[in-house]
Amino acid sequence: MAKKKSSRTLVTRPLRLQILGPSFRLQPAGLTVIGKPTIEEYTEAFKRLQLMEGAIHWWYGDLSLAYEGHYGAIVEIAGESPFDVGTIYQDKWVAGRYEPYTRVQTLSFVHHRIAAPLDDRLEWLRKAQESNWSTRNLEAEIHKAKRLALPRGTFSVIYADPPWEYEFSQSESRSIEAHYPTMTVDEICELLVPAEENAILFLWATNPKIREALKVIEAWGFDYRTNMVWVKDKWGMGYYIRGQHELLLIARKGDLPLPDEENRVSSVIQAPRLGHSQKPDSVYEIIEKMYPNQCYIELFAREKRPGWVAWGLEAQLAEV
Repeated sequence: MAKKKSSRTLVTRPLRLQILGPSFRLQPAGLTVIGKPTIEEYTEAFKRLQLMEGAIHWWYGDLSLAYEGHYGAIVEIAGESPFDVGTIYQDKWVAGRYEPYTRVQTLSFVHHRIAAPLDDRLEWLRKAQESNWSTRNLEAEIHKAKRLALPRGTFSVIYADPPWEYEFSQSESRSIEAHYPTMTVDEICELLVPAEENAILFLWATNPKIREALKVIEAWGFDYRTNMVWVKDKWGMGYYIRGQHELLLIARKGDLPLPDEENRVSSVIQAPRLGHSQKPDSVYEIIEKMYPNQCYIELFAREKRPGWVAWGLEAQLAEV
């Protein structure tokens, strides 16, 4: 009598999906090409992969909505995902803002995320589709129409992580904008930053954007002073080296007093690499220690922090 296969055996078998076509098999850590597919088959496979890349956030969102409908909060199951919990909650919220039939397949998930907080979101998606707007174009048009102005008042501590636009190939630029809409250096420089006469600026700069970051510092009325380095636990990508650090530039305006000696921290931040473009929460604590009891504002913020004013569409989304 043949031995019956156990469920454990079935679970550990390699994943062999042919959703790219009969000549391609997906596996957990690779893709196998069977024989010599035609050019047409390769073209179709690339199209299907592109669809999957754009659809993954919708899938996470819809899956999370269905799970919560059946079993309640997704906290435990979200912990088993390669995405962080915050990303899954965001995907779920965006998916919940659009019935499947209202989603525009020719627009990215980020287009939908940008418009999600708005009551007239479907109208904005229609405009984006008709005008072939990028995510940056859509956000700029919404800014104009909704007048997402900088907060009133002035601040002595400015913390910013600009959404730098990169001069990469078209596919690489699209990959970055799949995570968030970017801005040109000139657009960033033109922001009327609400800084007090005496203020300090903490500005994140990726390694290819140091020159541009110094230009932004000058445009905002600050003088560069020093920097901190965030050393990550994992390597990233890069054309010359595999990046494992980012710089936090520190610039000063006027005569804001220097940090007290006991509040001067190490210039090195040791923290794990997080989701795309996310920065360590410990940086808030470092800034608050260096400059306690100040008026704090974060530009291009993703979420709100107690004691801080947050400005940015992502923070607006997180608040909803």
